[in-house]
Amino acid sequence: MDPIALVSALGVGSALGTSVGTVATTYLTGGKARREARSAVIGHLTEIENARWVTGDLTTDYESGNAFKKSLRQLETAALVARLPREVVQHYVIYALTARWASLEYAKSGRDEEGRGFIDSDLTDLVYEAVAELNDSIWHPVVSRWKQKRRVQRRLERALNSDSRDIVEHLPSAARVNGRKWEVPPPLLERVD
Repeated sequence: MDPIALVSALGVGSALGTSVGTVATTYLTGGKARREARSAVIGHLTEIENARWVTGDLTTDYESGNAFKKSLRQLETAALVARLPREVVQHYVIYALTARWASLEYAKSGRDEEGRGFIDSDLTDLVYEAVAELNDSIWHPVVSRWKQKRRVQRRLERALNSDSRDIVEHLPSAARVNGRKWEVPPPLLERVD
């Protein structure tokens, strides 16, 4: 018997064709939605980067803090839809929160005449590296995953071993707020107390 006749007699051909069509349609339409979600992630990332700096007017800081938190939630939602790696997104959110709190503390301390929130250079480097990692995940999702886990881990080790006052004081709280159960080394916890 002819193999094509056997496939059509069993009805396997139509089931196979329907399955392939369904998968192709889902993939093609899902790709467009993910591209739109990635675009939204970039927009929210820009909002967060602008909002994480204290502007100098501490009376409006409460409102800008709410906008910052809202942007963080929107970023996480868009990243979920875009299928970005959760760990990369969470690390960025934690570093951004740490930087926001450090900026706010510096502005409130009165050490700066303009009231702008200074951020320590070590913390700034961590935030910018986390932004770059997130951008790599957006623009090159497959390629960036190869070394991503190692880069994220190295950045975390640098943060946990840092002598930066901003990182030491604010990183553990930012991690707890975001539900991350990082193993914070005892020396860092001792420095916080």
